Amino acid sequence: MDKAIKIFRNPLFMIIAGAVFGILAKYGDIAYANSIFSFFGLLTSGFAIWLVIGTAIIYISSSRKQLSVLMSSFMLPMLLAYYIFSVLAVKYFNIKIALFWCAAFACSLAIGNIIFPKRHTRLFVALFIIASAAFITADAIMINGVNLLLILCESALCIAAAILISRKIKSKS
Repeated sequence: MDKAIKIFRNPLFMIIAGAVFGILAKYGDIAYANSIFSFFGLLTSGFAIWLVIGTAIIYISSSRKQLSVLMSSFMLPMLLAYYIFSVLAVKYFNIKIALFWCAAFACSLAIGNIIFPKRHTRLFVALFIIASAAFITADAIMINGVNLLLILCESALCIAAAILISRKIKSKS
């Protein structure tokens, strides 16, 4: 486990992972409707997966500085790859959506740094559960529509993350 965490703490790995994730997310947006890539596109278009990714980055970070470096190393290349691939492959770029996701990154970075000292507390778990419910609901209402399979997948992802967070907190006590 320590070896895996060491890999994920490497900013170069996070840059590559972010870029690959961004390309796959955009490819999922343009893939055929009944393919696994299309489903991946729906999943990565919502807020819930970003909550889980941000939370994972908070947990693998040993300091606020490392959190900022790792989150930036993942999110910025992901956004760049997504929008570059969008322009090159689909000839589509919406500045309002791009600015929204850049603002979401900035907010994630700020919130991550604020909540970082509380990551091993029950308050963190409670906030994660509340945010998960809010984001899954927002995804269903505003982004993807009521897609039962997607709601179940997002819910399972958030529940699994909440369980892992709870176990981490118990092991620290």
